[in-house]
Amino acid sequence: MISIADENTAKPPTLKEVFAGHPKGVYLIAVVEVWERFSFYGMRGLLVLFLTAAVMNGGFGWSPGQALRFYGAYISLVYVAAIVGGYLADNFIGPRRSLVIGALLMSVGHFLMAGPVAFPWLIGQIYQEPVLSVLHSQSVMPLGGLSLSAEQMIMLQGVLADAKAASGYDVSMAAASFGYLSMSYSFYAATGLIILGTGFFKPSSYALLGRLYKDTDPRRENGVFLFQIAVNFGAVTAGLVAGGIGETYGWHLGFTVAGVGMVIGTIIYMGFQNRYLGSIPHTPPAKIYKKQSTERIPLSDVEKNRLTVIALMGLISALYWLAAEQYGGLLNLYAEGKTDRMVGAFEIPATWFQSLNPFFIVALTPAAMIIWSGVGRHITPPTKFAFGFVFTAVGFFLMAGAFQEAATSVDQRSSALWLVGAYLFVTLGELCILSIGMNMVNSLAPLRMLSSVLAFWFLCTALGNYGSGVVGAMTETLPDIVIFLGIAAACLAAAAVLFVGARWWSRFVHADEARTQ
Repeated sequence: MISIADENTAKPPTLKEVFAGHPKGVYLIAVVEVWERFSFYGMRGLLVLFLTAAVMNGGFGWSPGQALRFYGAYISLVYVAAIVGGYLADNFIGPRRSLVIGALLMSVGHFLMAGPVAFPWLIGQIYQEPVLSVLHSQSVMPLGGLSLSAEQMIMLQGVLADAKAASGYDVSMAAASFGYLSMSYSFYAATGLIILGTGFFKPSSYALLGRLYKDTDPRRENGVFLFQIAVNFGAVTAGLVAGGIGETYGWHLGFTVAGVGMVIGTIIYMGFQNRYLGSIPHTPPAKIYKKQSTERIPLSDVEKNRLTVIALMGLISALYWLAAEQYGGLLNLYAEGKTDRMVGAFEIPATWFQSLNPFFIVALTPAAMIIWSGVGRHITPPTKFAFGFVFTAVGFFLMAGAFQEAATSVDQRSSALWLVGAYLFVTLGELCILSIGMNMVNSLAPLRMLSSVLAFWFLCTALGNYGSGVVGAMTETLPDIVIFLGIAAACLAAAAVLFVGARWWSRFVHADEARTQ
């Protein structure tokens, strides 16, 4: 690692140095991540809106609370799966192969998201009955159940009778039941494959990124920022393309477009990995370590201290993700139902607001890279985290202002500028937390267990993501403003703790000592 003295005397890089001169493998992983994030954010932006959309509009007809709880569980499981994926990558598969496996699983999962339309239609073709049309013509029976109770069977019989009377559709109970269950099982299978695939993909991409730099390489932190620019470029286009198509032409088409993006990323990676990642062996890191060491060396006291710091910072970061993942949950529903989205005669699709966060990341990251490479060299990660929580708190105070405006307006909607401002400040928080945290893990974790430590970091993210769904669902019993102010207050409290604790940082992580293998 760089000593404190070296860090204080190093000159901040120019803008050209910030972007250029990184290992070529960084650019390859970044390009692949563009498409992975395109698919992931396309799914994220559409999921809650799809689940809460009326059945007659192609959705599942769930309540906002149900949808937000499922969303929180889905996003959290994406990161929980990273524990399994990271362990397998470290010990059995290797990060390069693990990334391919994850990409393929995600591709299949995104295409299977069209199952709630494709399978009932196919069953209808087999039975020669309009199964899909009938199931989508009713509004009394939400979709997504894994079984049909006696009460639901009676309800379904009523739906079939009403459809026959109103439209002349004659669908048998067997075909309707089969079609209903195919919608549910294909949906859960699709989300399961995406969760599992992301678990293989995510820790491996960050592990590969970290292994492209030497520990003493001052470009490492900027490499992570460069990586984040690519990630969020994919996310910007996801909201505009996959989200817009899903809202306008059908949810299943939006999900399918997301799958196409993942396939493109997989092809690019498989075509160029040997050229640009050839210095990283396919052999799992743990096996390489065992070959190099004749005996199992226990963690040193320095390593234990650093892992303790990573654990504490990871748990604190969970609060940020509880706030930030309101993007796809509560703020997404707020954009759809309580925000004035009209620009002249054009109504902005709600999913387009999902592109604000990645757009701000792309636009502001170059400035953040220069700041953190300049004055930021003298600021410890806890202090950077603290600033991030202050920015995030400001974002949710703005949402409280939006609520107040909507409560007093004639149409019960607030200006879209409140939402834009909230996204801006929460994104500023991300610039102080996400890349800083990932670089900290890549710099401090023992190399022999890097993917596993990254997996723990993602587990903390999962904890926050699950909390986002739980907290968002509280709006069933509490006004939105209570949730917004509560999140803001929690972020300010976390900032205070981090500002106080920052003074012990360098001593506890032994910043002047090099990392061991």
